[in-house]
Amino acid sequence: MAEQKIPLTPEIIKQSKNLTCDCGGILFREGIIFKKISQFVSPTGKEEVFPLEVLICEKCGKVPNEFNKLKIIPEELLATTADFVGDSTNTNYGKEKNNK
Repeated sequence: MAEQKIPLTPEIIKQSKNLTCDCGGILFREGIIFKKISQFVSPTGKEEVFPLEVLICEKCGKVPNEFNKLKIIPEELLATTADFVGDSTNTNYGKEKNNK
């Protein structure tokens, strides 16, 4: 017997939890990381370039850990709670964090 699906209504969406970055940001933009796949493990036997789509936090410019379930995103791109200790006033959406 097939499962009956409940229609997704505006009320259900409104009551759903927002996904947030470790910095508290809730707005994200798309980015692409390109991975070079070795000819030895490529299904074609040739070196290939694999585009990996990621979501980047508009507030801090990092990829939230929530979006790294497969653990394939480089560490330097990931948001960490330590990056934001004492930085609760950062509301510069759309501007990447200055890491000088």
